[in-house]
Formats: sequence, C-alpha cells, structure tokens
Amino acid sequence: MLAKDIQKQLASMHPESTLKITHLNQLARETTDANLLNLCSSYIDTILRNLPWQPPHSLTEREQAYLTFAEQFTMAVSAIEDQQVAALMKFSSADEIYCFVNALYVVDMTLRLNLVIGRVLI
Repeated sequence: MLAKDIQKQLASMHPESTLKITHLNQLARETTDANLLNLCSSYIDTILRNLPWQPPHSLTEREQAYLTFAEQFTMAVSAIEDQQVAALMKFSSADEIYCFVNALYVVDMTLRLNLVIGRVLI
C-alpha cells in the first residue's frame, strides 16, 4: 500500500491514478495468501531501503521458498531460475503461483513508488 503521506500527495495531483493504485493493492491481497504476501512485502521493503531484515518468526520451508523467489524478483526478475519456481511448485499450484507473482509485482511497484515519490515530491 502507498504510505499515507505519499497517497495524500499523489491523490492531490492524480486522484484517479491514486484510486487505481489503491484498488490494485487491495486486489493483490485478495487474490493470494495475504500473510505470505505481507511477509514478502516487508522483506522487499528492507531490500529496497538497503536495511537489515529480521523475520517475524521461524520461517517454514514454504515461506523461505517464497522469500527467496521474492528477493530474486526484486533484484533481477529476468534472473529467476527454474529451481526457484520448482521450489514454489512444491507448495502451490501454477494458478496460485501466477496470482502470487501478479500480487508481488503490485507490491514491488508500490514500494518503489513510495520511495521515488518520497524523494521527488515530499
């Protein structure tokens, strides 16, 4: 989700676009495992901010597979390896992975937007 101050600034300039971004983020959380997406979102946020990350709990094998995928997605999406996808396939169907990747894209884009707008407009 957009940070509140950024959402307010963006809404004053581009209200329709802001509504669409907000709606995309809501859909992202509705179409995949919201807890898993939130875990990956917090991890991506720390990667983008170049901060250390501490998992909120002991990670399951499933969570670790998804975090590894999310990290690669964030750093260089074109370098995602077959083995990373295969690790996800142990826990999820192709449709579930498809939904997750789309949601991950929305989260990643929104976190990057937060950083850029925070530096450029605020």
